[in-house]
Amino acid sequence: MNRRGRLGRMTVVVAIGLMLVAASCSSSSDTKTAKPGATTDGAGPKGPPKRGGTLRYGLEAETDGLNPTTNRFAVSAYMMGGAVFDPLAERDSTGEVRPYLAESITPNAAYTSWTVKLRPNIKFHDGTPLTSEAIKAGTDAVLADPLISNAARPILAPTNQVEIVDNLTARINLSGPITRFPLYLTSQLGFVASPKWLREAKANPDLNQKPVGTGPFKFQSRTQDQSTKFVRNDDYWNGPVYLDGIEFVIQTDSARRADQLLAGELDAMHTSDPQTVKQLRGEKGINRFENSTGEEGFVMINSQSPPFDDIRVRKALTLATPKKDYLEIIGQGILTPADSMFIKQSKYNNPNVKQEADDPEGAKKLAAEYCAEKPAMCQGGKIKMEFKYTGPSATNQLVADTLTNGWKQVFDIKSSQVLQDDYIIQVAFGQYQVVTWRQFGSDDPEGEFVWLDCRNVGKPGALGINWPRNCNPDTQAALEAQRKSTDEAEIVNAWKRIAQNINHDYIYIFLSHTIWQIAAKSDVGDVVEGKFPGGGRTRLSSIGSHNVGQMWLDR
Repeated sequence: MNRRGRLGRMTVVVAIGLMLVAASCSSSSDTKTAKPGATTDGAGPKGPPKRGGTLRYGLEAETDGLNPTTNRFAVSAYMMGGAVFDPLAERDSTGEVRPYLAESITPNAAYTSWTVKLRPNIKFHDGTPLTSEAIKAGTDAVLADPLISNAARPILAPTNQVEIVDNLTARINLSGPITRFPLYLTSQLGFVASPKWLREAKANPDLNQKPVGTGPFKFQSRTQDQSTKFVRNDDYWNGPVYLDGIEFVIQTDSARRADQLLAGELDAMHTSDPQTVKQLRGEKGINRFENSTGEEGFVMINSQSPPFDDIRVRKALTLATPKKDYLEIIGQGILTPADSMFIKQSKYNNPNVKQEADDPEGAKKLAAEYCAEKPAMCQGGKIKMEFKYTGPSATNQLVADTLTNGWKQVFDIKSSQVLQDDYIIQVAFGQYQVVTWRQFGSDDPEGEFVWLDCRNVGKPGALGINWPRNCNPDTQAALEAQRKSTDEAEIVNAWKRIAQNINHDYIYIFLSHTIWQIAAKSDVGDVVEGKFPGGGRTRLSSIGSHNVGQMWLDR
């Protein structure tokens, strides 16, 4: 199920391709489970890493650009962006957020201001030094962007968002207390770009396709919808980098992507398509790294768009959803059913929240009641609706066919398949009624704040990143309470309350928890776990992205 088209997912993810938090789920070595939903199969080549070779990596989709301050970052953008940029913070193998490009990240007593000290003696690929100016320049650029600023403004102070303390130290001022703010620095907002390049890209937006960061690889070339190539940064501060280069190849069809891997046309790939996951689990000579603790696949409803401004219609669609068929046909027996944005093992999961579905008779009763009151919104006793999904994708077409086969008993459906780049824009401006989506899954759900924030709803036809355009005052109160709290029990209870409210508002129809699989040829070493400066490992994220600077080829 292919979300947003580019954030997150967004994710699905989307998410507006924005994905403020690249939440992570760990993986281990050998065939075992590192934590619920995170597994690996195969350890890769033995011995010390070898230098040389260009690795070809298959991605599920293209992105509109590689500028973290203005382009929409979903999983594919995170993979490419992670080759050229370093984040201020990363999650380690235990899930703890630790400084990465930053040397330290320290709050004031009120958690309203965080001081970020950068590591010394680091240069951007254009030869300019990394200084605190980069944090300010990046933040200013984000706030100038009409889309991404919608996610950043509720977090940052209305003025004086970044103060330069000294050459390597900046103070980030927030809109209020955020006790887990470093979480955001693991994401797109934490990628640090060259200020010189940002200025040049502002004058010439074509340069958004030619990123300049501090990362393990330097940009070489890019042909959109085909491939993007990077070459080794020999001066990488967190080296060594073993590959001569890495090429990201765009292949939207997951089955074709798997065929290319098995034929030796690719060295590694990611996928969230259950059929492809299942296929690659049975292939010899392929090492696999998986987690299912991250994003959720769901149907999303625009609560501002008639007839879905009526909760009865939203509930009717929910009851008419053939979730059992979806899990059987699309889930291939390997997807875990979802009731909310949390897996059952999560401390934030509310066991009282159950996703309604598979009740066509209940849906028909609601539809009959609605159509009797508003006949102009109905046709032949069925409620008229529009449904959009991303493509071109055979998998997404099958998802659409499965869902509409259940809905058509109650709804008169106009369906359309939309290119991913257009999809996220249409959702962002509320130009939809019902879509399929993929999002959520943060280790710490503070990362989901922006998608539920009442301030991000947007007026009809205007930009808004609260995608369902739903404002629940009790949800907002719980969001604000957990954000400023340092008490774990209070935070957990707030999210259980939020999950219950979401369920009662009928804005999402949760279907399944996404499985992300990274598959690599057996001669690819250190596939998903990057290196922390000073020791320790990063981990595979829940949105299917991972570090690439540590990868090597045994050839």
